[in-house]
Amino acid sequence: MDKLSQVSVFLALLIALFSARPWFIWGHSYIELAILFFFIITRLLLMKKSIMRRDIMPTVFCLFLFLFIYVVNAPDISTAFSQICTKLIPLALFIQFTNKEKKRFIDSFTTVFSLILFVSLIFFTLFQFGVSLPFSRISHSDAHYSEFYNYYAFIVDGHLGIFTRFRSVFTEPGHVGMFASIILYVNDYKLPKWKLFPLLITIIWSFSLAAYFLLIIGYVLYLLLNNRFRVYLLLIPIILLLSAWAISLYYKNNKGSLVSELIISRLQITNDGKLSGNNRHTSDFLTYYD
Repeated sequence: MDKLSQVSVFLALLIALFSARPWFIWGHSYIELAILFFFIITRLLLMKKSIMRRDIMPTVFCLFLFLFIYVVNAPDISTAFSQICTKLIPLALFIQFTNKEKKRFIDSFTTVFSLILFVSLIFFTLFQFGVSLPFSRISHSDAHYSEFYNYYAFIVDGHLGIFTRFRSVFTEPGHVGMFASIILYVNDYKLPKWKLFPLLITIIWSFSLAAYFLLIIGYVLYLLLNNRFRVYLLLIPIILLLSAWAISLYYKNNKGSLVSELIISRLQITNDGKLSGNNRHTSDFLTYYD
């Protein structure tokens, strides 16, 4: 059964990677459905009759959360059924992983994701220095996105100069940055340099405000949980003040830059007392919040 367990962890790895929508699965939803199907089958074959007590609370919490988001608010029955099969059931089965399986998943996902970023960053850096690379034009299955330039090791949605947002082979730079922040946290920020550097560079080059906040919050939580926060009690406020000063100075002199528009300007308070970044809230988000 150990072989079957390894197969199920590998399928979970593919599900996690594909959730960030890499360019090579655009328009091929049947691949994701096939992987989900085989993942569910393997987990059902491995499932024990009893559930570990420690898994009851997270399983119940996630099921209620997903039921509310994806089923209660589903526009019709078919959509609700689809969400149950593609999100609720796989998540519940994933939570039931043994400690050994969870460790194997984290280790393998960290290695594969870091390797993808490492290769992408090499070619992306060459691209930024003006090296001519072979490319094609591709379109996302979601009409919300404009045409992408596909350089195979990475994709871009336009030539925006040296500050082009890095997204590797995935659709959203914000998703890639948040993945990297979470991976650093679950690994206690202790990784070999070849894995650590691509993750850190990706977070910075993604120009994702969410990724930056996740990185900061995650590291503060790590310090608190490891009783190391006292050492940084005076250092952190100084760093934050210096960062705020540097950011304000940069924004004052470079209001038209990509960093100012995508990151700093979202923290501005508008005339109605709201953050200017609130314009990224979707109608679905507002419905869930209300």
